[in-house]
Amino acid sequence: MAAWTTVADSVKSVPLFAAGGTVDDEVAQLAAAQAEIGLVVDREGRLCWLVDRSGRHLPLQVHPSASLHSLIDSPEIAERIAEGAPGVVAVDDGAPIGFLPASAILDAMASDYAPRPRVMGDETLHDEITLPPLVVVCETCDRRNELISFDAGKTRCASGHVLLVSWA
Repeated sequence: MAAWTTVADSVKSVPLFAAGGTVDDEVAQLAAAQAEIGLVVDREGRLCWLVDRSGRHLPLQVHPSASLHSLIDSPEIAERIAEGAPGVVAVDDGAPIGFLPASAILDAMASDYAPRPRVMGDETLHDEITLPPLVVVCETCDRRNELISFDAGKTRCASGHVLLVSWA
């Protein structure tokens, strides 16, 4: 699934149920439809909630014209999928168009992932970027130390003893 694909191109149809019943009614309707996910809508056809076999859930909603790339770059969607959200509902003017399962979003994330090169700052700069040294003062002798790296308990002070630093 390409990242430039729209959500509308990728959604699956799921059963729609009318609001007004109990959670148990909706779960029973879901079982009768032999479906894992269903969407509950009000009288005007607007999305109320998502229902699965465990009950009702507030759905993640996206516009059908949104790109799949925008979904995989969304921290909110990534967090909700990691917390167990079953997917997202494509909604146009309040009415559900279809359902995009979390598995499809995770597949898109995996296929779109590309490790970034070790570049800091402006990618137009050439060569390695050298960071300035870390300047700390030893708590033992008050001597100033310029460090390129620090390993607690092993890094030596410029005076020769183990460097003791308080990170306040």
